[in-house]
Order: sequence, then C-alpha cells, then structure tokens
Amino acid sequence: MRNQPSEFLNLILSESEDFEKTIISSENFDLLNYKQVCVLGDQLDGLDVTVIYVYRRADELLLSNWQQLAKQGNTDPCSDFFFWHFSRPLRSPILNPCALLDYYRKAFSPRIRILDYETVRQTGDLAQAVLSLVASNVQIPSSPEKVNVSPSVTDSEILRALNVIYSMRHRCSPRNRVLKVLTPAFKKAHGAQFAELGNLIQACTVKVDIGGSYPITTMQRRLSEVYADDIIGTLSSAKVVNSYDVPSSNWLLAPEAVRLITDLYDSAFPN
Repeated sequence: MRNQPSEFLNLILSESEDFEKTIISSENFDLLNYKQVCVLGDQLDGLDVTVIYVYRRADELLLSNWQQLAKQGNTDPCSDFFFWHFSRPLRSPILNPCALLDYYRKAFSPRIRILDYETVRQTGDLAQAVLSLVASNVQIPSSPEKVNVSPSVTDSEILRALNVIYSMRHRCSPRNRVLKVLTPAFKKAHGAQFAELGNLIQACTVKVDIGGSYPITTMQRRLSEVYADDIIGTLSSAKVVNSYDVPSSNWLLAPEAVRLITDLYDSAFPN
C-alpha cells in the first residue's frame, strides 16, 4: 500500500462479507506513514476494526531488524543503524511504538490491543494469543518449526560486507541476491572462509547493554501510560538489561580481511 487504496485489500474485503470476522496480518502495517494509515482507514470505513499490535523489547528488535535488513541488501554497519534510531528516538518506530499507534488512533480510531512478544513467547503460542483476542473458541495446532530465522550476528555482518561489494560493482542495491551465500550447500563448500571471517568479526565485536538506556525506558514508560487500557497483561520490563555482542566494522582493518571477503564474493558471483 502506497498512498492509494490497495486493490488486494479490496479483494479480501469483498470475499470476507460472508464471514463474521476477518484477520488481516502483515509486517508492513508497521511501515506505513500517517498518510498511508489514513488511506487504510478509509478502506476500512464502516467496519468494526481491532488493531492488534505485538510489542517487542526495543533492544532485541534493533538487532533483529539490522539482521533482517542485511538479508535484504542493507550496507549500513550495525553502529550506523543503531545511531539513526538513538539520535531521533521519537521518530523511531522501534524505540517509540507510540509513534505508529498514534497514527492509527488519530487516523480512524480503531480498537487497539497490545500483546507483549516476550511474555507470550514464554507462556504460549503467539498465533493462538492473537486469535484469542478476536475468536476465543478457535484453536490452531502449534508447531515447533521455526521459519524466517535471522542469521547469526556474524553471518549478518558477512552478508553486509558482501552487500557493499555488490553495490560498488553493480552500482545498485543487491536486494536479497547475496543471501544465497547462506544456503547450506554454499556454506559447507566454503566453510573454511566462513570460519576465518567469523573469527575476525568475533574478535572485534562490541558488547552493548542498551535495554536500560534512557530512550528505551522513556519510550516504554510512555507506551505503558498512554495505552495502559489497551495492554493485555504486562510489558516485559526494559529494566532487565540484556547484553548483546554487536559487530564492529573494525574487523575489515585486518590485513587478510579484504582478501577473504572478496574471495568469498567471487565464489558466489564468479562472473
């Protein structure tokens, strides 16, 4: 959905007329700006809408988002990604979830329900928890299978470096083209290169404790106050400080680093 009504959403709505309730789920709903949320609200006008927002600790979400972006062709070092959000916390949808929820509340005043990701993950199934808010009598079979698992921090940094090479050589974004290096067959065939690169990266990782930082605790407190009546249960405390090892681009200063990452790239893209 850009700045105009979604034909796909219209199709879903037209086919759901015979159903009592319809669930529409998309990661992209948290990427919409205010104008786009207003367009969405216009399409849903006249319907009884509940927005279910799954809140995740900002410190975990920051690292997870950076890893996900590396899969999609991002070239920014982890430090640059973190800096963007911490330098403008009110504008960051990760540090300040109220920014997004305020869009929805202002645009078309839907009913809002907030689930805490960590709490649900520890006590039950997220999909079932979401369903229970809209249809208490629906049960779905749970599965231990994990999908769309983030690569390790080390592999994410390797991807990022390969994205940089691709961007420089092709003068365009690699998107997800470099992701093929993480296939089991490729990693097995180039295990020695991955191991050497991994050692260089791990030697330069930086331990960060940001869960209790002022921007994160302040934004969570605002969420707890402004949307107190909409939170199901309790939010996992941002005061619980978790440590994360994040990669520093200093590993590229090692004499063998450029050769190793370039050789790995040439193996993946021989032409």
